[in-house]
Amino acid sequence: MLFRSDAIFLVERGTFIEFNAAAEALFGLRRDQLLGAKPAALSPAIQPDGQSSHDAALHYIQRALSGHSSRFIWQHLKGDGTPFTSEVTLAPALQMAPGEPQRFVSVVRDVTEQLAAQQALRDLNNHLEDRVRSRTAELEQALANLQRTQDDLVRDRKSTRLNSSHGYISYA
Repeated sequence: MLFRSDAIFLVERGTFIEFNAAAEALFGLRRDQLLGAKPAALSPAIQPDGQSSHDAALHYIQRALSGHSSRFIWQHLKGDGTPFTSEVTLAPALQMAPGEPQRFVSVVRDVTEQLAAQQALRDLNNHLEDRVRSRTAELEQALANLQRTQDDLVRDRKSTRLNSSHGYISYA
């Protein structure tokens, strides 16, 4: 499903030949700055997983040009150099006429906030699980203490009854 904020690019011969206004807004670049630019210009040299952006992009682009769609997480750079995390979908574009250059469509969605929220939920969940484990251990210890106390009370009561029943000595 596309959103109005999704950047949509049409790429031919490794350069942007068309895009929507959301692309300009997302990357903070004017139309004349994006037109003819290469996708690599909008990525850091290395992705967070340590892979070369150029090599990884080439892999996904080759898949799109061979007729296969791809969806993946990608680190991009805004025009001012600010990094952001995106979900990218690459898909082959329909060839309108035989011999026409191969094209692909790239849809880019900023998922930085979504991923941060997911991480915050994971962190909160881990914290709550730690608290549950800690509280469970405390309750298990309290239950063990209560069981010992109950056992001691039962033993003391039996001992008291036993002593009182044998406490009468007859001197007849």
